[in-house]
Amino acid sequence: MVMMIQNLHAFLMHSMAFLRLSVQTVLVLAFVVPVWAGDIKNLGQKKLNEKDLIQIALLVPMTGEFAHVGQDFLDAAQIALFDVASTKIILKPYDTKGTKQGAKEATQNALDNEAQVILGPFLSGNIEPVKDVVGPTGIPILSFSNNTKALWSLGGGNTWVTGFLPRQQVRDMLVYAKKMGRENLAIFSPDNAYGRLIGELAVSIAGDMGLNVMATEFYAPNETDFSEQIKEFTHYSERYGQYQTTLSQLRQLYKKGDQTDESLQKRIEWLEKNPELPQPDFDMILVPALSEIVLRAIVAQMSFYEVDPKQIKILGLQSWDDFSGVITEPSLHGAWFVAPDRDERKRFSQRFETAYNRKPHRLASLAWDSMALVSVLGATQGAEGLTKDSLTNPYGFAGIDGIFRLRKSGLVERPEAVYEITPEGVQVIQNAPKQFFSD
Repeated sequence: MVMMIQNLHAFLMHSMAFLRLSVQTVLVLAFVVPVWAGDIKNLGQKKLNEKDLIQIALLVPMTGEFAHVGQDFLDAAQIALFDVASTKIILKPYDTKGTKQGAKEATQNALDNEAQVILGPFLSGNIEPVKDVVGPTGIPILSFSNNTKALWSLGGGNTWVTGFLPRQQVRDMLVYAKKMGRENLAIFSPDNAYGRLIGELAVSIAGDMGLNVMATEFYAPNETDFSEQIKEFTHYSERYGQYQTTLSQLRQLYKKGDQTDESLQKRIEWLEKNPELPQPDFDMILVPALSEIVLRAIVAQMSFYEVDPKQIKILGLQSWDDFSGVITEPSLHGAWFVAPDRDERKRFSQRFETAYNRKPHRLASLAWDSMALVSVLGATQGAEGLTKDSLTNPYGFAGIDGIFRLRKSGLVERPEAVYEITPEGVQVIQNAPKQFFSD
């Protein structure tokens, strides 16, 4: 039997985003309250006996090079705590100083203060020191890292790396492309750890899906002139030779035939002024660029070498979502990319900016998601609800960046929406899923 929390709306009355968790027989739907800036700034935490509270430790850099990031994560976590509005939860920040030693000391301080869950750290290099200190206590650790290496190697056991998983993005993009009839993939990726990983993932996932990988190329990520590389990547010389052959054949036909054939003459004249090259043997190109300037340079140079974006679809990943000027690049019109739901993200950013007079760090939403998740579990089920089984519930949760679920492997699953770039703006062409249907 499914039990509904009858008094839920007493403390969560209106929906900005929600968490949903189904733990054995309990279903919790947490609707978040949009609040005024003054409400958040003065939220505080009631002076209660800390022994009766569930203590959540937030490990972020509050001093040093990344102090501004740590402050954004703390503020986002406080918004989540305000939204859940539970008197059973207390949030305590601990300064990692952005160093491994600082992370060790912060973790030990949190354990000494009887923390029951650790949120953070933010820097991937601090995750191992935190895990070492936590050791056999089994206290859950929800790290905020989005580092590629961390996503694959540092999760597991009682640790989750909650950043955005490259595999999920590549898979979501290729699934949609295949659904839309695309079969032959080319990959043009940066020559760094991230780009190499994306290349490997794309080849593997494409093979599993029955897609053909026609070409893979890695470019210098800090350059903007890829002309020779793209010329070779798109087989321009071969294609231009085929065009020349076609034009020569038409000229011969014109000479041997009726030279009063105006349509053939016009066709030849038009081709001489407007070369029509056959397209490469792929019908989509994955370009996981991390820089808007580089992305625009790549697609403009591909267009120069007669890659027609109307015939060959340009595909991107979540990094494109941060590029504000893509609609002004004609070669990107019609391109697709995957990214989280923009509406909830926009509302969260507006609330944050209203409260704190600055825009939040892009990954601050991870702090909101993690804090809201453990707060709802703790508020509804007490400390007993903060177990691995509860945290890895297959039905998942929903937060600022859409639905997500923690896996027993230590990774997180975050299905994303698909967007298309048009002259009028970026438009959703496939919404992100609203729920998980299977394990």
